[in-house]
Amino acid sequence: MEIENIVANTVYIKARESGGQKKGKSKKWKNYLQFPHYSECLPLRSEIDVSYSYIVEKQPIGKLLFHDFCESTNHQYYQSCVFLNKVEEYETSDDDGQCRRELARAIASLLAPGGDTPSSSQHDHNPWCSFLPENVVASVLAAADSATQDQEPRTDIFAEAYKLVRAYLADEPFKQFLDSILFYRYLQWKWLEKRPVDKHTFRLYRVLGKGGFGEVCACQVRASGKMYALKKLEKKRVKKRHAETLSLNEKQILQRINSPFV
Repeated sequence: MEIENIVANTVYIKARESGGQKKGKSKKWKNYLQFPHYSECLPLRSEIDVSYSYIVEKQPIGKLLFHDFCESTNHQYYQSCVFLNKVEEYETSDDDGQCRRELARAIASLLAPGGDTPSSSQHDHNPWCSFLPENVVASVLAAADSATQDQEPRTDIFAEAYKLVRAYLADEPFKQFLDSILFYRYLQWKWLEKRPVDKHTFRLYRVLGKGGFGEVCACQVRASGKMYALKKLEKKRVKKRHAETLSLNEKQILQRINSPFV
């Protein structure tokens, strides 16, 4: 028994050392993540939420694909995405005044005349923020200038401009994205997410702990090599204690937690 524990611990430690790295992946990882032809995924469009708020703001892969679309399609779209990213970074760095001051300067340079410099002659030569009212641009520049001099800059100084730029991207740019090949790529990712999880999805390692109606094991995703904790329920114990409702509640709670440890 002691030898089995030593072997289990050794294998688990080696798996942790390789977690998230290439050497932790299965040799067949490309097969696990192989996309079907996009035409097979088109029916998913009617089954999932295709709103801007869900795809771009709640789905990391959706946000990346939308930004790639904007960068490759239209300079004005891309600059709008850059502006939103800078404002979000500014608002979430509330514990670092120096970082906020630098971000305020970067935001001001995006809106200032001459701050928009296309990298290709194919891009429109008009300023990317031409859809914003002049008074909004002026207020943002004034607020950014004030923020660069404050010890603790306020959080919401770019809220109005952020709202207008977001509304702009959620309109025509997002409609074009929904008809692009990059949206089909998003559907392919959603198709992968809907595949059932089976014994081939993970490698199971030693038991980390017991409690409730089962035990928690260490597991590794074959496709990525990342490590997770997996809760395994014992059906006999659940049935004996009539704990089906409690187990279901626990499952639903864990599903709502956005954490790599669950």
